[in-house]
Amino acid sequence: MLEGCRGLFPSALVDGNGWERLLAIAGRLPRAALDEPFGFELRLGDRSPETDLFVAARPGSELARHLIREGRDSEQDAGGAGKAARALAAALQEQTTNPESYLARCVGSVVLEYDLAGLGRDGPPPPPGVFLAPRDWASGPRGVYFEHRDPAGLLAALAVTVGWDGHEEMLGAVERIFAALPPEGGHVFQAGALPARSPKAF
Repeated sequence: MLEGCRGLFPSALVDGNGWERLLAIAGRLPRAALDEPFGFELRLGDRSPETDLFVAARPGSELARHLIREGRDSEQDAGGAGKAARALAAALQEQTTNPESYLARCVGSVVLEYDLAGLGRDGPPPPPGVFLAPRDWASGPRGVYFEHRDPAGLLAALAVTVGWDGHEEMLGAVERIFAALPPEGGHVFQAGALPARSPKAF
């Protein structure tokens, strides 16, 4: 689909290298990704622009089912990418099977950010960043903002989704961010983690 739409992307937004990297990661995603919200992120001022690709896995979607299968089948010794894939698969499974979990109660989509900087066509891609979007964010009317309200639940769910432990020591910082929000109009829309980057942070 992206190949067919190439003419719609001005070269000033995505140049040759960025386009090749975009096709490399899109080619690894299942066709079901087209059924879900997706988008691009890039720095408009770059002289050689590259874009990141975002796809949203909603509960029970074919894309979510694909990611669950992919994580289950990943090799135990595949390093960071394999561990991240297994953690994501377990979280998506939890979202659809445990109605009491934070992921089921509060998360409408698990948004994956594929970081394309430095990516070539060969070799496995790094694990995507993971962002948790609140329930109904994609289907809500314009002007209605859904939000996360539970810092501890959000942080624990995000840690499970990327396979990190020790997140409890960061809870104080996350709670201070929530407390510092303006009482009128301030909200946490998405929170995420980038397992391919260092240092580890939410």
